[in-house]
Amino acid sequence: MRLDFSREFVDLILRGRKRSTLRLGPKPLFPGLVVELTTGGRRFGRALVREVRFLLWSEVTEEIARMDGFGSRAELEEALERIYGRRPRNGDFFTLIVFELL
Repeated sequence: MRLDFSREFVDLILRGRKRSTLRLGPKPLFPGLVVELTTGGRRFGRALVREVRFLLWSEVTEEIARMDGFGSRAELEEALERIYGRRPRNGDFFTLIVFELL
């Protein structure tokens, strides 16, 4: 199993500033799973999945945004718009994946 990231996030992950990722929709991951971390199809690390939670966008907090490497929920929202092509809506369902770099 792998988690693919935009190149802009690789350094944040490697420095431990990004410890989670929000993915639109349900993702088949579970705590204890070791995943490959990739960017552009190339591996840059491995991580242990520590926690998986399913959230509505309306439940995403400032704390979650900071754990995801952003300064605020608004910054996270802008990044998700770039990635998915639209701003998240309160009814959108996300998978929060908290990981530890190995």
